[in-house]
Amino acid sequence: MEYVIGIDGGGTTTTAVALDMQGTLLGRAEGQASNPKSAAGIEYMENIHNVISRLLDHGSLQLAHCRGIGAGLAGIYTPEECAAGEQQLSRYWQERGYTSPAVHVVSDAETALTAAFGTNLGIVAIAGTGSIVLGVLPDGQRVRAGGWGHILGDQGSGYAIGQRTLQTVMLGYDGILPVSGLTEMVLHHYGAKAPEDLRWIMYQPHNGKRQIAAAARLCIQAAQAKDELAQQIIRQAAGDMAVFVIALLNRYPQLEQTGIAVTGSIFRYSELYRETFIRQLQNRNPVPSVRLTEQEAAYGAAVLIMKVLAEKKHFVEPGGE
Repeated sequence: MEYVIGIDGGGTTTTAVALDMQGTLLGRAEGQASNPKSAAGIEYMENIHNVISRLLDHGSLQLAHCRGIGAGLAGIYTPEECAAGEQQLSRYWQERGYTSPAVHVVSDAETALTAAFGTNLGIVAIAGTGSIVLGVLPDGQRVRAGGWGHILGDQGSGYAIGQRTLQTVMLGYDGILPVSGLTEMVLHHYGAKAPEDLRWIMYQPHNGKRQIAAAARLCIQAAQAKDELAQQIIRQAAGDMAVFVIALLNRYPQLEQTGIAVTGSIFRYSELYRETFIRQLQNRNPVPSVRLTEQEAAYGAAVLIMKVLAEKKHFVEPGGE
């Protein structure tokens, strides 16, 4: 049976799906992070290869029958980065003695956009471990706001929320902010007896972006329990994300007639975040429509490679359908 593979490579997890040529789901697998900006060396591609192996083992799919593989990777944006990713993905088949299928690598934002609308036209705002807003204009041009990583940006992301959550605990300890339920939740999660212990824990070499972003889940839970400080953190982050979307709309009015898709763990699990984000956008005229993406980005990656294969077939066989 011929099939394609779609991969969503994020800063926390990697998801792979296999679809037959009619779009039916054949299998799904998950693995470790594959953002090349946060994974050391070649580790991110090894994680992708591991997920592919897991997908093929579970689904009893044969390597020789794979027609194409599409991948949307966090931390990937430039043509050079995409080309490098394609070369490394092709090696999975070559190292096993097979001819590589068609490979197409883009940013995770683009595959999320395809998952939302079935096409790569419109705006997608992603708030997961990191954050980015991507727009695709009617002429195919890609434009963006944010997505500069946790050092240069990532406002509105899980990392930003997690970092602010940890800082809020320390500000409470210093007597600058009131102490709230966040403190107990954070101490329990990180195995600390007192706030000052967090200094030793969080600066350990193995505690990086993902470990800090994990505090975002605690903040979301506290906000749902009506913790005022947690709600302030969530509202601020959602407002930051809305600012990026508005900036993109102001720069490219052509996007006003397209929809806005939102995706990522923060949008999905925090109703307060979603509502605040939408309210911020409603202050703008015209008010864009917003939808929460139901299909996962890995599915969008698989759809995208199907489109690439269809275009290649049309080019090779212009007298066809």
